[in-house]
Amino acid sequence: SYESAKMSPQLSVLPGSCLTLEEVAKRLNVCRRTLEREISAGRFPQPLRIGRAVRVLESDVVAYLNSLRSNPSTTT
Repeated sequence: SYESAKMSPQLSVLPGSCLTLEEVAKRLNVCRRTLEREISAGRFPQPLRIGRAVRVLESDVVAYLNSLRSNPSTTT
């Protein structure tokens, strides 16, 4: 079909694996603005733009959390 022909063969996203910035912020227990700052600073993966919508892959959230575990901050 025409719609499936427009899809990129390199990126396969499963239903339910894209999150809004609000959903990601809630999962990380931070406000949306803090998440936006982390994205701008390059400390959080860039979200996808799908039309006017902004979405984050759930796998990016998992990878981000894993990176925090492997590189804990030195603050007390």
